[in-house]
Amino acid sequence: MPNESNKKPNGKVIFLFSLLFAGSMAQAQSSKQFADSARFFAGEKNNALALRYYLLAAELVQKDSALTLSALRLNTETGDLLVATGQYAKAEPFYKNACAAAAHIYGKESGEYAAACNNLGWVYRLTGQLQNAEDYLLVAKNTREKIFGKENADYATSCNRLAVLYADAGMYKEAAPLYFEAKDIRERVLGKNHLDYAMSCNNVAILYSLIGQPHKSEPLYMEALAIRERVLGKENAQYAASLNNLAVLYLGMGLYEKAEPLYIEARDIRRRTLGPEHPEYAASCDNLAILYMDLGQFEKAEKLYMEGRAIRKKVMGANHPEYATGCNNLGLLYRMMGQFENAMSLIIEARDILGAVWGKEHPEYAKSCNNLGALYMDMGNWTRASTLYNEAKNIWEKTIGKEHPEYAKSCNNLALVSRFNGDLAGA
Repeated sequence: MPNESNKKPNGKVIFLFSLLFAGSMAQAQSSKQFADSARFFAGEKNNALALRYYLLAAELVQKDSALTLSALRLNTETGDLLVATGQYAKAEPFYKNACAAAAHIYGKESGEYAAACNNLGWVYRLTGQLQNAEDYLLVAKNTREKIFGKENADYATSCNRLAVLYADAGMYKEAAPLYFEAKDIRERVLGKNHLDYAMSCNNVAILYSLIGQPHKSEPLYMEALAIRERVLGKENAQYAASLNNLAVLYLGMGLYEKAEPLYIEARDIRRRTLGPEHPEYAASCDNLAILYMDLGQFEKAEKLYMEGRAIRKKVMGANHPEYATGCNNLGLLYRMMGQFENAMSLIIEARDILGAVWGKEHPEYAKSCNNLGALYMDMGNWTRASTLYNEAKNIWEKTIGKEHPEYAKSCNNLALVSRFNGDLAGA
């Protein structure tokens, strides 16, 4: 770290001057020098330069000392920065290298190896590789339980991450006990003012919304929001996430006047703190667009949907579930605008991606079937609509049960098809 005191300004100037020429002196520099430069720029919040030097350092350390403690630390830090900047797929090889180094140095029955597996499993989840994600997250959880026991913050983290993965996959029965276990452990071990406890409040609230119990969500979202504001302040991505989640809840309740300012505040914070090409900023664009679409402000909605979709395609790729979400949302807008051809191509694209990533018995795939069925209804193709509505209904019955609002919606949609067909008995 350069000297920043008033007495020795020249040290910092010389240090920074030497960094400017590092790109042309790669062979003369050691991995440690590049790593020190990377950590300096990371401390200065200059992620672009930090990442540049991390990549140079990681390349050298993999050539010379891939299974050392330095390599473990360097690969982990590089992966962490890539994840923080939304470059999930690029983080994967660095976390793999970290796993190999941790296994070699500490063995596979160690906390360090569990931590490396936890990171790799999480990035697999972020890139939609669900089986790989589950494999590594389970290794991390089981190893931590064996070493630390269940009354441990790292074990709680493993429970929480595995729960998030299962919720992503529509496996809510598997997710629920893990979410509650993580929340209870964090309350006992860390206390109610800890950010990890706030995360658990947030995640349990999301679960309640997903299983059709949104009335239980608001107090948990409010608790998470208050903790994050108290600990982090308002200019922080976690605080923005709490605002966003609360807005999603209010939108679902039809409380547009309460939802809009929260969405706008969350989007602005994410733009300032994460940048305009981060997946979370893209999610904020989509969420605000959903609100404007509900309000009939289609031009505003289209602009935001297109911005979010373009970011996801650039950063995450055209085979990622979140890109599929962007396609689906824009397709729904075009359906409302009567642009049926545009709507169909986007909704089918979303459905194909979700089927490939999640499989054809996932709630999100069912939602795409339902959306496509609604489009065929608008076009007067009752037979095709009925087939798709039935497919959605059967998936929802298997995955979320008959008590869920989505299942009820599919039954109602099928009744509408029967009514339009003149089949009053079926309706």
